[in-house]
Amino acid sequence: MAAAISIAANRPDIPVMILEKNSQLGKKLRATGNGRCNISNSSILGVEDIIDFLNTLGIFIREEENGRLYPFSGRADDVVGLLIEGLIALGVEIITDFTVKKVEAEGRGFLVVGSRKGVIQELKCSKLVLAMGGKASPQFGTIGEGYNVARSLGLTVTKTFPGLTWIEVPKGQNDIQGVRAKGKAKLYRKGQLIAEEEGEIQFTKVGLSGICIFNLSSQVVLSEEVSFNDYKISLDLMTAYSIKDIQRILEERSYITGITIGNILRSIIPSPLEKEVLDRLGISLEDIKKPATSLSEPVRKLMAHELKDLSYPIKGIGGWKDAQITIGGVSLSEVNPNTWESNKVPGLYIVGELLDKQGPCGGYNLHNAWKTGMAAGKALGK
Repeated sequence: MAAAISIAANRPDIPVMILEKNSQLGKKLRATGNGRCNISNSSILGVEDIIDFLNTLGIFIREEENGRLYPFSGRADDVVGLLIEGLIALGVEIITDFTVKKVEAEGRGFLVVGSRKGVIQELKCSKLVLAMGGKASPQFGTIGEGYNVARSLGLTVTKTFPGLTWIEVPKGQNDIQGVRAKGKAKLYRKGQLIAEEEGEIQFTKVGLSGICIFNLSSQVVLSEEVSFNDYKISLDLMTAYSIKDIQRILEERSYITGITIGNILRSIIPSPLEKEVLDRLGISLEDIKKPATSLSEPVRKLMAHELKDLSYPIKGIGGWKDAQITIGGVSLSEVNPNTWESNKVPGLYIVGELLDKQGPCGGYNLHNAWKTGMAAGKALGK
């Protein structure tokens, strides 16, 4: 939609057509940001161009926590509605329920073969923008057909994985589903720290969730040399304190009247996590009733370590249905980074999630969609 608007606005003499697989435009966009549409982020270089573009369509924006930009109304439907109205006003032809079957480079243009309501159709164009999305969230219509089209045209597509999703860890004996704790999550591969994120960590039925976990999940990439067994995630639940600081705090707390081993961590971490830590230290049901002063210094040190390094082996990550983005895609080495035109196929532009270009949660990936679509549209019309 951004590409089509950019073409039509700059070159009203060029006929523009959108071929949409779904029965309506913007189905996935309507679901972004939990239906609120996290448009972009104020920390991104060049965000002003995105804001100006959307403002010209009547999309009024406000900034929220951590620089996240949303429509002022907080409704993704409003963003989609104004985009569609803009397309119609600019004379862009919209064909819905069109599933692309094949694309061929033909002379100085392209032949697009597709199916619409059971009828095979062939369309020709002089230039083509592939904005077919990735494989994430297939319930919204994106199942990766764009990668097959790109390959058929001779483009290189790197291996794809689900990104920005939950991480599966072994389920302990304590029910900690629904617990939320603030801290820092660190991801290790073969013992080496490869990424870390701070924020709210959510404990779920199958593992860990939350924005910081989503961001780390995009770093869990498998290959012939790397498996899930090579990954570990560690949680620091007291980021502002060192292990020595925590040891001192625990020692001081042990002398508080009424404090037992079983509640020495109360108000430091959520109650279900207290049991998790105590179990890891081998503290029995009988021991938790004892005064906290009976904890030995070595045990307090181990407890401090658990609060700084509550670690889990990784069993897996959420699949395509739960993923927000696709990791991998059309190789960036094969496109012009200013126009997103293919270096191999003149007149072919690759934008959005089809590209091997990803960012963290917080508006970065939707920003990439606007940016690449706008740039391709402006370049195409020259």
